[in-house]
Amino acid sequence: MVGYEETKIVHENLDLTNISSILTTWAQTNEIIKKLNNLQNTLEKTIIEHLKKRKWKTYKDDQTKINVQLIMIKQEKIDEYQIKNLLTPSQLAQVQHTSTKEKLTIITPKTRKRLKKLC
Repeated sequence: MVGYEETKIVHENLDLTNISSILTTWAQTNEIIKKLNNLQNTLEKTIIEHLKKRKWKTYKDDQTKINVQLIMIKQEKIDEYQIKNLLTPSQLAQVQHTSTKEKLTIITPKTRKRLKKLC
């Protein structure tokens, strides 16, 4: 189980003046985040199963003061290929808005290995 001790050890080994130390700490915290996300996803699936089994839409836990709701969300997706076919280039230019922003990309050896398998 991922806990406070594991994150404390990672933080203690961090040297902010050394890029290798920073990248190592980043990789370690990234692994902890993945473990926590997997745990959270598992817990959410279990909560949904419990709600569905009991045919509940909502639940309020008096002990923890946490409310849970199971709601249906309608999700729409626009087919960009069809939009491009329907609109003229000038109309498409009016509708499309592009922006740029900085994004940091970090490729770990594990990620590099996974990317090589995909290519």
